[in-house]
Amino acid sequence: MKHARLTWLPLLCAIALSAASAPARAEDTELAKAHFARGKQHYDAGKYLEAIKSFRAAAAIQASPLLDYNIGRCHEKLGQLEAAIESYRRYLAG
Repeated sequence: MKHARLTWLPLLCAIALSAASAPARAEDTELAKAHFARGKQHYDAGKYLEAIKSFRAAAAIQASPLLDYNIGRCHEKLGQLEAAIESYRRYLAG
Protein backbone atom coordinates (compact mmCIF):
# COMPACT_ATOMS: atom_id res chain seq x y z
CA MET A 1 0.00 0.00 0.00
CA LYS A 2 1.38 3.39 -0.96
CA HIS A 3 1.88 6.08 1.66
CA ALA A 4 -0.56 8.92 1.39
CA ARG A 5 1.27 11.97 0.17
CA LEU A 6 1.48 14.96 2.42
CA THR A 7 1.18 18.48 1.21
CA TRP A 8 4.89 19.19 0.82
CA LEU A 9 4.89 21.85 -1.88
CA PRO A 10 2.22 24.04 -0.26
CA LEU A 11 4.06 23.82 3.06
CA LEU A 12 7.34 24.87 1.50
CA CYS A 13 5.54 27.79 -0.13
CA ALA A 14 3.92 28.70 3.18
CA ILE A 15 7.30 28.69 4.93
CA ALA A 16 8.77 30.85 2.19
CA LEU A 17 5.84 33.30 2.32
CA SER A 18 5.96 33.41 6.09
CA ALA A 19 9.65 34.20 5.93
CA ALA A 20 8.98 36.98 3.44
CA SER A 21 6.12 38.54 5.42
CA ALA A 22 7.67 38.37 8.88
CA PRO A 23 11.06 39.59 9.98
CA ALA A 24 12.22 36.05 10.74
CA ARG A 25 15.90 35.37 10.81
CA ALA A 26 17.25 33.42 7.87
CA GLU A 27 18.77 30.92 10.30
CA ASP A 28 15.33 30.24 11.80
CA THR A 29 13.79 29.69 8.38
CA GLU A 30 16.54 27.26 7.42
CA LEU A 31 16.19 25.39 10.71
CA ALA A 32 12.41 25.10 10.24
CA LYS A 33 12.97 23.77 6.72
CA ALA A 34 15.48 21.23 8.05
CA HIS A 35 13.03 19.98 10.69
CA PHE A 36 10.32 19.77 8.05
CA ALA A 37 12.59 17.81 5.66
CA ARG A 38 13.49 15.44 8.48
CA GLY A 39 9.79 15.00 9.26
CA LYS A 40 9.07 14.18 5.64
CA GLN A 41 11.85 11.58 5.62
CA HIS A 42 10.47 10.00 8.78
CA TYR A 43 6.94 9.99 7.37
CA ASP A 44 8.06 8.38 4.13
CA ALA A 45 9.90 5.72 6.16
CA GLY A 46 6.79 4.99 8.23
CA LYS A 47 8.34 6.49 11.39
CA TYR A 48 5.31 8.53 12.33
CA LEU A 49 6.24 9.37 15.94
CA GLU A 50 9.58 10.75 14.79
CA ALA A 51 7.82 12.66 12.00
CA ILE A 52 5.48 14.27 14.53
CA LYS A 53 8.46 15.40 16.62
CA SER A 54 10.16 16.93 13.59
CA PHE A 55 7.00 18.65 12.33
CA ARG A 56 6.36 20.06 15.82
CA ALA A 57 9.95 21.31 16.00
CA ALA A 58 9.41 23.11 12.68
CA ALA A 59 6.12 24.57 13.93
CA ALA A 60 7.78 25.85 17.11
CA ILE A 61 10.11 27.90 14.93
CA GLN A 62 7.73 28.89 12.15
CA ALA A 63 4.07 28.03 12.61
CA SER A 64 2.01 26.86 9.63
CA PRO A 65 -1.44 25.27 9.50
CA LEU A 66 -0.05 22.78 6.99
CA LEU A 67 2.25 21.41 9.67
CA ASP A 68 -0.89 20.69 11.73
CA TYR A 69 -2.27 18.82 8.72
CA ASN A 70 0.89 16.74 8.38
CA ILE A 71 0.89 16.00 12.12
CA GLY A 72 -2.74 14.90 11.79
CA ARG A 73 -1.79 12.50 9.00
CA CYS A 74 0.87 10.97 11.26
CA HIS A 75 -1.58 10.54 14.12
CA GLU A 76 -4.04 8.99 11.71
CA LYS A 77 -1.42 6.47 10.54
CA LEU A 78 -0.74 5.61 14.18
CA GLY A 79 -4.44 5.03 14.83
CA GLN A 80 -4.54 8.01 17.22
CA LEU A 81 -7.77 9.34 15.83
CA GLU A 82 -8.60 11.87 18.55
CA ALA A 83 -5.17 13.47 18.18
CA ALA A 84 -5.57 13.41 14.40
CA ILE A 85 -8.93 15.17 14.61
CA GLU A 86 -7.46 17.79 16.94
CA SER A 87 -4.62 18.45 14.50
CA TYR A 88 -7.02 18.65 11.56
CA ARG A 89 -9.17 21.16 13.48
CA ARG A 90 -6.10 23.35 14.08
CA TYR A 91 -5.31 23.06 10.38
CA LEU A 92 -8.82 24.14 9.38
CA ALA A 93 -8.82 27.00 11.87
CA GLY A 94 -5.42 28.20 10.65
